[in-house]
Amino acid sequence: MRRLEIAAAFLAVTLIGVLDYATGPYVSVSIFYLLIILWGAWRLGAPLAYFLAIGEGIVSLIATISDPIAFPINLFNISARVLVFLLVAYLASRLRTTLDAEREQKRQLAEANRQKDLFLGIAAHDLRNPIGVIKMGSSLLMQGKPAKERDRLELAKRIHDSSGFMLRLVDDLLDISKIESGSLTLRKTDVSYTALVRDTVHLAETFAAPKRIKIRLAMPKDEIRLFIDEDKIKQVLNNLLSNAIAYSPPGSMIRVSVERGVVVRTAVADEGPGVSEEEASYIFNVFARGKAKGTAGEKSTGLGLPIVKRIVEGHGGTIGVSKGEGAIFHFTLPV
Repeated sequence: MRRLEIAAAFLAVTLIGVLDYATGPYVSVSIFYLLIILWGAWRLGAPLAYFLAIGEGIVSLIATISDPIAFPINLFNISARVLVFLLVAYLASRLRTTLDAEREQKRQLAEANRQKDLFLGIAAHDLRNPIGVIKMGSSLLMQGKPAKERDRLELAKRIHDSSGFMLRLVDDLLDISKIESGSLTLRKTDVSYTALVRDTVHLAETFAAPKRIKIRLAMPKDEIRLFIDEDKIKQVLNNLLSNAIAYSPPGSMIRVSVERGVVVRTAVADEGPGVSEEEASYIFNVFARGKAKGTAGEKSTGLGLPIVKRIVEGHGGTIGVSKGEGAIFHFTLPV
């Protein structure tokens, strides 16, 4: 289509030039030249519009010298004509660029508004259930129910778990809001990545113990040092390990591996249900959730992986997921 439009523009210039040549200086066809330039700038962009403007100046020059004896060549008039053509091409292309930018800005604002409504709707929905559990449970406890101590402790545990989920959701909402607004600040320092991974895995073993899940770590013997935001990368590892623990069956194994090459690649592999190709296409989107459920009833806010992705990409790395015996989440960091 674009080639056809370019060909049509040059054909129009040629036809107007023939008309200009045939009529000579007795009839002015400048308006037709300007119309072609305006159309070219609007449809084809500034570079081609400039080319058309210069081309039309040349064609008009040829038409003007059709009778050089009767009509001597006036270089000033010809130059002024070409400059006017170029100015029209520039102004028309700038107008088109401005209008396109405004249209794109409106589209982005509409999309942001739609995302905000979706964001608030899902957040409200996710907060409603735990708030309901807390309200119902606290009401029962205030009434002295249930009668058995064991049942009261179970109810208190549900209230504790629900409030913990709400706290995680609020924390994640604050994190994702900062990231989406572009206010994520990375405080990078020279960090021993070896020690960071080892300490994070050691902490995760405490949370894996109730499900009798073992975590095996494999990494190079030589120390790896990276220029990173230590807290943010800990957040990445904690999230991936927490997910692996949540979706792994009791008594299973989680394998954490670190490899150094052109980049440092870290992988967390579990023995859970894994992530399908369909889920992998959207799993890093805000509020996206996989089909699998936590093996001990763990809940997901749907914000952890989007936050992780943005932190990793903020460091210049990449993140992805593949399927092995279970799910394998892997990310890279520049050396």
